[in-house]
Amino acid sequence: MSAPTLVSQVTIEHLQALDFWSRVDVRGPDECWPWSRAQSQQGYGVVHIAPRITGLGRHVALYTHRVALSLSLGRALGASDVVDHRCYNTACCNPAHLDATTQLTNIRRSRKPLCRPTPFARKDGSVRWRIRWYDYSGPKRSYRARFFDSEAEARAFAEANREA
Repeated sequence: MSAPTLVSQVTIEHLQALDFWSRVDVRGPDECWPWSRAQSQQGYGVVHIAPRITGLGRHVALYTHRVALSLSLGRALGASDVVDHRCYNTACCNPAHLDATTQLTNIRRSRKPLCRPTPFARKDGSVRWRIRWYDYSGPKRSYRARFFDSEAEARAFAEANREA
């Protein structure tokens, strides 16, 4: 069996010792609360815990959405716990927008609401409007697209088919 990682050794007491919420732009209860400091290339907030807090001898980097959910639940998340952003905003730390789930459930939920309509130029010079999205309803992810003659039709379709 492999040695435990630094991240798995972080406890709820370590997280409570952070001045975490002062670094989050806390807004209304239904709004996203974006992390105001360092972010990964994918847009996830990142917080570093100093060795003086953990006693582990090295800085530990954690994703802020995991810290926010841990603080909200009152327990540190396990290494196998996956946090799902129900709002699709990777920088969001609002515990109401976060859900501890399995990797499979997170993947199945990852179909974002339908994309905004984009213009698609045809060879004859006319423009059609395209909406693209991934569909996870079957055993494999499939790519879907639909075309419309006007932007208004495309927006109406996107609004009618937006996930909650």
